[in-house]
Amino acid sequence: MGNATETAQLLLTQGVNVSEKDESGNTPLHNAVCENAIETAQLLITQGAEINAKNDKGLTPLHDAAETDATATAELLLKQGAEINAESDDGLTPLHIATEHNATETAELLNRYGGRE
Repeated sequence: MGNATETAQLLLTQGVNVSEKDESGNTPLHNAVCENAIETAQLLITQGAEINAKNDKGLTPLHDAAETDATATAELLLKQGAEINAESDDGLTPLHIATEHNATETAELLNRYGGRE
């Protein structure tokens, strides 16, 4: 287990809100996904993190996984009920973002799950 996961576990035992947003509207799940910290993401989901939470730009954790080509993390989110075609404030879906960022492997995954641009 990585340091990020251990830190998250410690914070959770101290009662930290798993859905609290930072100044950009990102939740701890957004941040874990951006770091491709799949174990931490799983822990946060298990503790009740909002899987479809949107930040100030309307991006969900799945959008973040698509942007960073974090395929395994994207699949975790999808298996846990992430909205495959959630739109950002600009109308972008995770598949659109994956394609825009040349995240080929994640784009293929999103296609298999029924993603649309």
